[in-house]
Amino acid sequence: MNRVSLPDSLPVLTVERGDGCSGLFELLEQRLSVAGIRVRNLVDGEAAQIRRKTALLEECACCDLLLIEGAEDRWGRSLFLGASFDCRQLQVDDGFVCRSRNDVDSCFTEIMNWLVACQQKVPVVGCILIGGKSRRMGRPKQLIVDKSRNRTWLEIGVEKLHPWVDHIVLSGKGSVPMALKPLQRLSDLDGMDGPMSGIGAVMQAYPLASILVLASDMPFVETGSIDWLLSQRSPGRSAVVPHNKLTGRSEPLFAWYDFRCRPFFKELAAKRKFRMQYICAFDSVYEPEIPASILGSWRNLNYPEDVSRV
Repeated sequence: MNRVSLPDSLPVLTVERGDGCSGLFELLEQRLSVAGIRVRNLVDGEAAQIRRKTALLEECACCDLLLIEGAEDRWGRSLFLGASFDCRQLQVDDGFVCRSRNDVDSCFTEIMNWLVACQQKVPVVGCILIGGKSRRMGRPKQLIVDKSRNRTWLEIGVEKLHPWVDHIVLSGKGSVPMALKPLQRLSDLDGMDGPMSGIGAVMQAYPLASILVLASDMPFVETGSIDWLLSQRSPGRSAVVPHNKLTGRSEPLFAWYDFRCRPFFKELAAKRKFRMQYICAFDSVYEPEIPASILGSWRNLNYPEDVSRV
């Protein structure tokens, strides 16, 4: 069986069964499900269809852990089930070994730790949305200058996100300051509307990345709020959309989205549900309450009088 190398961020296991494996797979799958891990298991015919990495990547976007059994090649690492496998003869990077029911707990723990490591290796793309019409403000919000810092709101957003992400993208057709002209620009995605179309464009351009989204009208973002937001990531969570206790609403425009949200966006677009609040209807979207100490980072400004009062 040939081993197919994959990015370290993709949790894919090839299942290999030996003597005495009865019930072990089901026990592990149950433990993972209770932990909130969405497991996709491709067996025989379905597994045989995975011949190209592009097909495998689409499968990975629909689950937290992809298990493949019956394919011609060995994808990713392996999950060895049964007493016939000798741990001493297997290399450390071969995968995980569960020889009996006594090994289920330790094997589960090892897989969970590996899932955390995989998630930490997923690239983070910073996305600042600049496609809004700014009708209430009467001028492009991203170009408003914070006089105390002599920087536009857009420049402040880029400066705040930069240390936390691998790449920054400006999504939308809005104007940008000359200093930010070198940054990558993406047009809104066809078939979607509003902020969803801007975020969707980044998901399409970076299909294996997670996205840290920031609207251009949030000039009060602080380092502590970004740190807190990214610390809420965990295997089984497809997105972190904070809940604002002051407004009683979720905050999807300063939030984190994993690449596993891509199927959710497609489903909502097919139903023409373009309001970002709809993303919170999916079970794997986590909505933690924003701590009072950093709540100000989610304050946005919509009217000229809001700016004059700052």
